[in-house]
Amino acid sequence: MSKKDLENFLNQQMENTNAKGELYWLSRRNEWLCYIEQFYDSVLKWLSRYIEQGKIQVTRKNITLNEDNIGSYNTEKLILKLANREITLTPIGTVLIGSKGRIDMNSSAGEVKFVLVEKDSKGINTQAPEKSANPPKWKWKISTTPPIIKFIELNEDSFSDALMEVLNV
Repeated sequence: MSKKDLENFLNQQMENTNAKGELYWLSRRNEWLCYIEQFYDSVLKWLSRYIEQGKIQVTRKNITLNEDNIGSYNTEKLILKLANREITLTPIGTVLIGSKGRIDMNSSAGEVKFVLVEKDSKGINTQAPEKSANPPKWKWKISTTPPIIKFIELNEDSFSDALMEVLNV
């Protein structure tokens, strides 16, 4: 094998690796954007009667996220206006340790973190995950604050509790 053959081989490997890597991150970003919409759909369903009654107003605002390997991309944050207060639901990202994504709910009075974790996960596990032949199933949950981080099942009731928490009521 000549020096030129070696160089051609290495260049081809880099091109293949970069193309596969770019496809992986593009796929991960697109999957993340779908999970964001899934989360928003659930929230809007849970709040629909209040929205219909005019007790909660909902708007969306375009934002740009920038993550390692993925780069910059556009998504939206959800803004809820109720009781003369504004609550934002803002996607944080998908390139995170311990979860596949996070959305923060903020107001001037507090914050709650929603994390996309494996369906059966109950909290942060510091041990290496066991290898499984089946891909993990992901589910949105509420994350408690450190030092002991636990995950609370996300449903209409727990979301209402989280909303009351950020309203400091």
